[in-house]
Amino acid sequence: TREDVKRLVDGVREVAPALVEELVPAQVKLGFLHHVLGNLLHAEQHVIKPEQVRDYTRELLDNLRHDGASPYVIPAGGSNAVGALGYARCAEELIRQSTAIGIELKHIVHASSSAGTQAGLIWGLSCLEHHADVFGVNVYHQDPAHLQQRIAQLLEELNELYPGAAKSSCPIHINHAYFGEGYGQPTAECLRAIHMAAQLEALLFDPVYSGKALAALIDQINLGNFDDAQDIVIIHTGGTPALHVYRDALLG
Repeated sequence: TREDVKRLVDGVREVAPALVEELVPAQVKLGFLHHVLGNLLHAEQHVIKPEQVRDYTRELLDNLRHDGASPYVIPAGGSNAVGALGYARCAEELIRQSTAIGIELKHIVHASSSAGTQAGLIWGLSCLEHHADVFGVNVYHQDPAHLQQRIAQLLEELNELYPGAAKSSCPIHINHAYFGEGYGQPTAECLRAIHMAAQLEALLFDPVYSGKALAALIDQINLGNFDDAQDIVIIHTGGTPALHVYRDALLG
């Protein structure tokens, strides 16, 4: 009923009164889409520069708590220990489905950005004592060492939340060779991979995340680095809504 909807909306406002939005220069148009969605959700939006995020967020949280609110911070990409559990569950699902259809799960390829996907996969596989290699394609960090550190930090936090669940420590495998000029800037190989997947399989990859992962997978196969495997899993982590932003690059 209308009254139920109103109570739901009011409840959302109580628990999520503010949205801090960080705009990346290469994705200003996509940031506008986020702004539209925020307005539809009646979120209070704070558009700030990337370098202001930490201090501004801290001040905003202090003000909200002073006003009696109990804010819950969702970091970029949902990449905290709780968020990473989603990809730990994904690891379990991959093992179960691979076993059911007769695939030997040896390599998992994905775009790695805010660390939650890769940390969750590594930790989930460790908990299940499965030794598939998680091949993270760095798409965000100019210095891949920062990504490595962030993944290691999340793994520590997961182990603190669930001591003894992980049976072994798995290596953190990050590849920086497909980064290109920067985050949100597609490479020629990425664009070719996107066209190939669309034309041959009607699968839509995006230029920011999974498109670069697909380009990496194709190149690594051609280099012979996956010759030990009959089947390889690539995780499509989304990003299709960003395609319209890259119209000129995709159709040029």
